[in-house]
Formats: sequence, structure tokens, C-alpha cells
Amino acid sequence: MDLAASLVEETRRPDPVLTPAVLACVVPAEGDPRRGGVQRALLLTPYAAETVAEDAVRAGPGARLEITLRGRVVGGTVARVRALFARLVERGVPVHVEPEPVAHLAGSRPAA
Repeated sequence: MDLAASLVEETRRPDPVLTPAVLACVVPAEGDPRRGGVQRALLLTPYAAETVAEDAVRAGPGARLEITLRGRVVGGTVARVRALFARLVERGVPVHVEPEPVAHLAGSRPAA
């Protein structure tokens, strides 16, 4: 397989460790009626991380970013996602990263 074909194949099946599926929520400052929140469900590529960071900055002072990692989370993923948004924290935007609750992953059917 040549290089171009292997790169195309790689983009079709992104590595879940390097590009986790996330739900990113920008929550505006409480009591700020001019600003609405932003929610995005996406694969966290570098481009997507930049877009989410821009959303958080655009939300203004007092906004925060909440990221929920979807599906199974491999060790170190939470730390890597936090590192992606470290400059937001330096700018005073709180960033909260957590895995999706286990009960949600199990589905809606009760255990047998």
C-alpha cells in the first residue's frame, strides 16, 4: 500500500486513543443573557480542539468548558485532553474533563 492510500485509510478509521469522541459544552457565565452555550459532539482532532477553544474564548469572561469523553476511555486520555486545553486554563477559562458515566455506557436495558 502506498503512502497516500495508507493516509486515506487512517483518516477513515481514526485512532480512538488519539482522537477521542467527546461532547464539548461551553457554558456561559451565569446571568449573562447575551451569550448562549455551545455544544458540539465530535472527534477531538487538533482542528476540532481549536474550534472548541475558540468557542470558549468567544463566550466571554466567566464561561467554562465541560468535556465528556464518550465510550470507553483508555488510560491517559483524560490527561491528554486536559493538555490540549491547558492554554484556556491559563487564560482563566475553567476546563472540566471527565469520562462518560458508566451507567450511560451500559445502555438503557436493565441487567438480566
